Amino acid sequence: MLNSKKDNEKRGIYIHIPFCYKKCNYCDFYSLPSLSLAKNYTDALCRSINEFGKQNKIIEIDSIFIGGGTPSAIDEGMIGAIFNELYKNFDIDSNCEISIEANPATVDESKLLAYRSFGINRISFGMQSAIDEELKILGRMHNYKDFVSSYDLARKCGFENINIDVMTGIPLQNEASLRKTLESVVSLDPAHISVYMLKIEPGTPFYRDIDSLPLPDEDSVCEMYFTTEELLSSYGFEQYEISNFAKKGFECSHNIKYWQGTEYVGFGTGAHSYFRSERYSYKKDIDGYINCKDFYGYRTDIQYIDENEKEREKLIFGLRMKKGIELSCLKNYDCKDKIEMYEKNGYCIIKNNRLSLTVKGMLISNYIISDILLQEKKQ
Repeated sequence: MLNSKKDNEKRGIYIHIPFCYKKCNYCDFYSLPSLSLAKNYTDALCRSINEFGKQNKIIEIDSIFIGGGTPSAIDEGMIGAIFNELYKNFDIDSNCEISIEANPATVDESKLLAYRSFGINRISFGMQSAIDEELKILGRMHNYKDFVSSYDLARKCGFENINIDVMTGIPLQNEASLRKTLESVVSLDPAHISVYMLKIEPGTPFYRDIDSLPLPDEDSVCEMYFTTEELLSSYGFEQYEISNFAKKGFECSHNIKYWQGTEYVGFGTGAHSYFRSERYSYKKDIDGYINCKDFYGYRTDIQYIDENEKEREKLIFGLRMKKGIELSCLKNYDCKDKIEMYEKNGYCIIKNNRLSLTVKGMLISNYIISDILLQEKKQ
């Protein structure tokens, strides 16, 4: 059984909705291009939330994120049923940030108003590009006009905190088309913008067709990253994490939990959790999840995170954030010479006893972080 002891840490909740109308050509998330199991899956989610709530009565929640898949693809009544269970089983903060991901092609006024009535106060639209030819090759269901209509409708329905997802390095994209996309986005005045580089994963149509895809070259993709930071910052969107930009006060508090090592609980097939110093997930098996009678026993990939591992994660995830890490996080690493080299070459800065990556450094953050980890002192 999970510990039901009260503590003072406020946690997050992640809900995975693994349904969409069709999978995009780049998508490797666990999702099914069919809604036939949506009702049975929603019932299983509600059972899972209820089981967890009975075992952990007094947990305070200050962020909820509903992702997928395409959460907006399923009926809003199912989303409402999930929230009924959440409100019954958790102490949800009155200022809780509650986000839902949405495809512009799958929302209407009644659905958006229902979301607002459930307490959802943040919506994240997967726009990806303002160029219809780029959207088409990505396999998106919407065009740019569809997106603007959905965005305006969300504003009309009371959403003030709106995120827009954009992708860089996609087929057919160039510097000019990216600028057009970014300028189109900022003209809509959202609160938050996420900009992700395309990563081609095995098992996707893009992976199968990679040799024939009209992809921009690596140097062009790097320039796109610099262009993104420069343009968005000029419009008042501060980069606070490698892929995320926000107006002051609109940083995504749920995602910050991941990067700061704050605990969160995931529900749904394939969902991950970090709770009571344990990381675990549920199997990517929707039938198994729907038929599960003991969700605690259904957990997999269980890993206890001890203090040494917490320190490593603080370094790994902390360097994703623009504010970086305290230098004390490096006490177990012989990396003084490495850090000096990176600082000299403009990849990082040290200020007020903190180490942070520059925009140039963020572009190769995985390499820098791995290089530091290799310098770990032998115990």
